[in-house]
Amino acid sequence: MAEQQQQQKQPGFTTPNESAIYHEVSPRKILGLRIFNGFVLFFILLSFLICLVRGQVNKIDSSPDYILATNIIISSLVAGMVSWWYRTGVLGVEKYWFVILVGCVMIFQCLTTDIYVFHKQVHILPTPTPAPTTTVVTSSYTMANITNGTTIPSTPLLHV
Repeated sequence: MAEQQQQQKQPGFTTPNESAIYHEVSPRKILGLRIFNGFVLFFILLSFLICLVRGQVNKIDSSPDYILATNIIISSLVAGMVSWWYRTGVLGVEKYWFVILVGCVMIFQCLTTDIYVFHKQVHILPTPTPAPTTTVVTSSYTMANITNGTTIPSTPLLHV
């Protein structure tokens, strides 16, 4: 006990304060990560809502829209688990980049889902091809009968 008191009196030696907050990760990184996670959550909710609305509009062929909505929910649960693992320390404090990577993948998935949902399939009916056109050259001439000197009236001849 006397040694501890002597060490505390030496210059350069400090004892840890029990009420002090020690940060393993910068509070700015944590705030930035929370803002990014909120942005990802906004994309997920928007994409899920778009899938449900398009499913109601397309009553005849609505099953792909509902399947995409289910896929978004399942993927967001996985992304939420990764974020939760990071907050609880299971993932490790230096792995914040992995949370950002999973969030970027979720944003990409939401964007491609929205593009697919709003993609209108255009059915192009085959156009009949017109018949090939041919030019017909006609010429008329008169034939003279040499034997009796009569003229035959002109008749058109077809040349192809």
